Amino acid sequence: MQSLPKSSPSAIIKFTILLILIVLFIFLGQWIHLNVEPYVNVLREMPLVLSGIVFVLLYTVVTFFIWIGSKDAFRITAAYVYGPWISTIFVWIAELCNLVVLFSLSRKLGRDFVENKLKGKQRRWDESLAKTGVGWIFLFKFFPIIPFRFLDLGFGLTKISLK
Repeated sequence: MQSLPKSSPSAIIKFTILLILIVLFIFLGQWIHLNVEPYVNVLREMPLVLSGIVFVLLYTVVTFFIWIGSKDAFRITAAYVYGPWISTIFVWIAELCNLVVLFSLSRKLGRDFVENKLKGKQRRWDESLAKTGVGWIFLFKFFPIIPFRFLDLGFGLTKISLK
């Protein structure tokens, strides 16, 4: 039986940084209270395309760092500024951006560590998960039992391709 390589010190350090970031982002939401009211008039005065780009960038950056409460504030603001249909599109685009950022972060900082720790059935489960179709991932997102942020991070730790 072939033994698995032990996690390298750099993989352990990167995984530790990932865990610290996750805890930090969760607690930032409790300490920082987001006030989006000043941005409402600014977004309304801009042309729709420029306003949408600014909104998506703000949403992506702020909700990357502040996980609790920020998404709700941005969604309410979007509905108020753009109405239900356009706000849905802008929030969807911003969530896709967040997915890419969080997936890439966890893939870069945590995948090596997780891959070295997987053994036997866990390794087979990881490989079968990598073959998971878009349908299953959509179901995970559509029925959000697990918050999106943790799904995005979790998918980055697996063999699932970003595509």
